Amino acid sequence: MYALQDVFKKRHPPYAHTLRPGEFFALKDVSVEVGDCQKLLILGGPSSGKTTLARLLTGQYRPDEGQVSVVGRVCFVGKGKMGMHPFMTLREYLELALALCHVPGRSLRSRVTEVADFYEFGPWLDARIQDVPPIVTKGLPQAAGSFGEGDIFVFDESVGIGSPAFEKCYQSRLAEIFREKTVLVLAGSAKKAPEAISQCRILHSGRLFWEGTREEGLGILPLLANASSSEPLSPGKERGPGVGLLDANAPTFYWVAWAAGSRRPLTQVIDRVCSSARPRPGWAVVV
Repeated sequence: MYALQDVFKKRHPPYAHTLRPGEFFALKDVSVEVGDCQKLLILGGPSSGKTTLARLLTGQYRPDEGQVSVVGRVCFVGKGKMGMHPFMTLREYLELALALCHVPGRSLRSRVTEVADFYEFGPWLDARIQDVPPIVTKGLPQAAGSFGEGDIFVFDESVGIGSPAFEKCYQSRLAEIFREKTVLVLAGSAKKAPEAISQCRILHSGRLFWEGTREEGLGILPLLANASSSEPLSPGKERGPGVGLLDANAPTFYWVAWAAGSRRPLTQVIDRVCSSARPRPGWAVVV
């Protein structure tokens, strides 16, 4: 019944933006702008809206409200198998992946050879995916994406993967992309947050929660994850050292820190949030 209701609302506007219990908008009131050759890091935990944002930028999704303006070709480098079928040969998959990254058809054969030589995939080019070692197939989407011809590169949880040998080659390609292209990196941990990016945003439950520098964002993200994994706190209630988030689905966010042996480091983190972030109306910090 829910599915039929949603289809009816989509086909017969206006669409009622109402939520059922336990639901939340994948993205709401989020505005992100990345200029030519600029780099931006978007941090967030599971279900924060990172992948939805990436799919909006690449045209896989259409927004219900607002608009997405892109000037240039977007090259999406995501996690997962990205269309990989076990009966495809490695060569066939690379041709498909490179075509999706705007490599013209006349250049596909030579580009596949270039990718295979760079990442040392040569011995497996004509083998089926199911017969290729997992340590090779794990990085195939990223290998193809790093040789794409986009003007804007969107990396969704696709930095810091693969074997050490693959990672070394991949990082050298990323360094070249970061020098010449517009880059948006979506990550859920410090391991996948490149040091070459200085500006950072944090998404939480589909909303833009915080903006500032990469270092400050990486300090806040674990505290936010810790708060989200806990039960909501009521005002004045204590639960040992840590940070709790009150009313996470409301427009107003409250940071609550309490001591019990670790007050000083937590206070320093809260001070950084207050001094470096750009508070919006209705944003309050409570210590």
